[in-house]
Amino acid sequence: MKPPHPTQVRHATAVLAAVMTRERPADALLADCFRAHREMGGRDRAHVSDLVYGVLRDWRRLTAWVDTDPAALIGAALSEHPAVGSEDLARYGLNPPPPPPHDLPWPVRDNLPESLVADWQALLPAAEWSPAAQALNQAGPADFRVNRLRADRDGACRALSARGIDAQPTPWAPDGLRLSRRLPHSDPLLADGTLEPQDEGSQWLVACLPLRRGESVLDYCAGAGGKSLALAAAGAEVSATDADAHRLRRLPARARRAGARVQLVPFPPPLADRFDGVLVDAPCSGSGALRRAPERRLDRPDLEALAALQGEVLRDAARHVRVGGWLVYATCSLSRQENEAVVADFAATHPDFGPADLAQPGGGGGPQLRLWPHRHGTDGFFAAGFRRRG
Repeated sequence: MKPPHPTQVRHATAVLAAVMTRERPADALLADCFRAHREMGGRDRAHVSDLVYGVLRDWRRLTAWVDTDPAALIGAALSEHPAVGSEDLARYGLNPPPPPPHDLPWPVRDNLPESLVADWQALLPAAEWSPAAQALNQAGPADFRVNRLRADRDGACRALSARGIDAQPTPWAPDGLRLSRRLPHSDPLLADGTLEPQDEGSQWLVACLPLRRGESVLDYCAGAGGKSLALAAAGAEVSATDADAHRLRRLPARARRAGARVQLVPFPPPLADRFDGVLVDAPCSGSGALRRAPERRLDRPDLEALAALQGEVLRDAARHVRVGGWLVYATCSLSRQENEAVVADFAATHPDFGPADLAQPGGGGGPQLRLWPHRHGTDGFFAAGFRRRG
């Protein structure tokens, strides 16, 4: 493997410095860099991206070694590159780092955010602490959902195979495909709505629901609408809303492309509006999605404030469940404070809601669901099911 060119190192250092301000996501900043430097080819872009994301994934260990100066972090990461020597570092204008520290605590060595250490120790056997943390350090796979309104999974596999793209069915989600590489936005299967980029864990949050075809469902925190589209493809009559109306702006066009019917409703919906099911994919710290957004390792989330907001959102959403209907609370967080604690408080204050089973990967059901990167190969997710009593 060849060492990167000095120009690539300079671009990576500049992008990393911008990421560290936490004003914009890393992928957006990399895209800005590539647009501003169209002379860069695919290999150049890959080197820059790998350097930036490599530092972000290795954040706790690297900052314990060289602190938080962007150039020092890039230099430390490069010093471990098999083809980079001290002469190369000098060519990049970087100082050689000091010797790496030994005997780091396992959360630092494995880059587990400090806010998750107690949760790891409470939720997992000790033998899984390091494997689970290391799984969060890996890049998420190229997962896509096959839109049943346009094609079936076998047909999509054949179409991709004919173009030399390896695609395998995901082990859990019934409509998921895991591709050997990511697809450009212009790919015909994306352009015609046959495929939607969606992590298998996010797909399973729809597959696990106690949903019957033809039911009316409110996607209460719809965001960009990925789960709304999956619900529509599963035969639900979908209404979508979000406290941030701007996040919904692309959903109508996505729904038309997918051949899906999704009705946008104002936030908050009228109190008289009741549904057979309400899905609450609540705003959260996003710790379960570190594979796809490693810059979140730099955050210091206020979990107490988030839990308070999540409880409020769940209580508000519950008002729209008709008697006999179901309510599912979900996050892409691995924190007990954002998950078990929120649903326990809801259950204690809402005796008109009892537990409802959610389908578990591999079979069976239970009122709560946890997906783990090291166990399921997905992003980390939590879900809890309720049903409104008569």
